[in-house]
Amino acid sequence: MFYGISGLPGAGKTLNTIAFVLTDSIFANRPMYYHRIPLFVLDIEVISSFSGWFYGWYLRENSNEAIRRKLKKIHDQDRFAELEDFPFLELEYQKANYANIFMFWVRRLYTKERLQSLDEMLEIREIEDHELTFDDIRPLNLHFTHIDNPATWVDLPKQSVFLADEIHHYWPVRTRDKLPAELEAISTHRHDGKDLVFITQDFANTDVFLRRMMNHHRHFEFVGGDRIACYARKKYIDISNPFDKKAAEKTLIKRPSEFYGSYFSTELDTNNNKLAKGAKNALILGAVSLVVFLAAVFVGFPYAYAAIMGEEKTEESQPVTKEVKTDGSIPSFKPVDLSIYESKIKGMPWSAPLYDKNLKVAQYPDLLCFEVEDSCKCLTQQNTEYSIEDVYCKAIASGGVFNPYAKEMVEKTRML
Repeated sequence: MFYGISGLPGAGKTLNTIAFVLTDSIFANRPMYYHRIPLFVLDIEVISSFSGWFYGWYLRENSNEAIRRKLKKIHDQDRFAELEDFPFLELEYQKANYANIFMFWVRRLYTKERLQSLDEMLEIREIEDHELTFDDIRPLNLHFTHIDNPATWVDLPKQSVFLADEIHHYWPVRTRDKLPAELEAISTHRHDGKDLVFITQDFANTDVFLRRMMNHHRHFEFVGGDRIACYARKKYIDISNPFDKKAAEKTLIKRPSEFYGSYFSTELDTNNNKLAKGAKNALILGAVSLVVFLAAVFVGFPYAYAAIMGEEKTEESQPVTKEVKTDGSIPSFKPVDLSIYESKIKGMPWSAPLYDKNLKVAQYPDLLCFEVEDSCKCLTQQNTEYSIEDVYCKAIASGGVFNPYAKEMVEKTRML
């Protein structure tokens, strides 16, 4: 299968992809390879290096302001920490048991179902995790191997899983050049039982052949906090096309926080605790609406309106003499009929009697209907879904419908 994963920076596409590959049973007990995922802790070579040990283990228990300041300078140079940056950690690094550290991440990231073969081996041999060596671990296919050139995926063993990030660097939009052999091989990759999992911000920036060959597509969008919207479909989703996004299955998910630290990512620091712009606007609008509503209930709508908007002044207005009571009594207010603010149709606030005099029908639903697999949907010109019987929906989708009220005239031209 060819799985496509997309999403802007901060949408959690790489984090969710790693979670997908490590938890889904279809990838179990198979050789796994990857490309362009920095400091991936399930790479034995990485976790045995100083950088892998430092980020994947040392920083978990040792993080203070001095370390953060030093790391910021290092990261500003667009590189990772090396032994030369922390020479005083050399002895601690050399004494570390890298196989034990690797097993810590294996237990943390994999599901119990994916670890059945490991637990069975430990039970048969009557040993525990800390007694394992990398030679014991490798046959279980719990590790990933890095490959430098993603085009060499065609040479990987049968039944392999290949996970590659930022593939737009290698297979950008092609003009009239010949289709690369490694892309052409995607059309027959199932013959070898291989699975490809490719990640990029937008597949519109990649070779069109990738879009055509895609079997499953997941697109992630950052909503706010730890929430992410996931669009899924069994073919390529054109995320710039509202109809394509509408046809995809949409779910709201949480970031898989248990996978934090499995690789190096700057996106988690910049987006994890921020609200999306739309969510911020919604909160502000909700707060303002609540204040106005409470003012209308407890003070009276005319007074709240005057307090917020200010009283209108016209040239014809005349001075008004206000009556001031001097007997100490409280002036009486005319009661307000709150029923005029209640909607006659639920979910349509503009149907309240208050707006009857000001509202006039300006449009009618102009339907655009389309069939998606076994279902049919209709949208209005305001991009809202319109409920209509399936038989009429399919009739409009296939042949359209004549609208006698449309003002536009279609001019016929003669062929000379």
